[in-house]
Amino acid sequence: CPSCAQPSSRVHSHYQRTPRDVPFGTKPVRLLLQVRRFFCDQPACPRRTFAERLPDLLPRKAQRTARSTAAVHA
Repeated sequence: CPSCAQPSSRVHSHYQRTPRDVPFGTKPVRLLLQVRRFFCDQPACPRRTFAERLPDLLPRKAQRTARSTAAVHA
């Protein structure tokens, strides 16, 4: 959990994210990621659920990968 730092294995639900990545030649690339939401079972924690994060691939709430963002800035 991002708030209390306790691990959780109890899955609440899942959803899909479809960020853009750098093109493959002339073809655009869109990833299809399955992201899980978990319950936080700590009674003192203000969060009830939280989503898993993918910091090496995709910043929080980003619509494109870090590689794609770097390519746009270059």
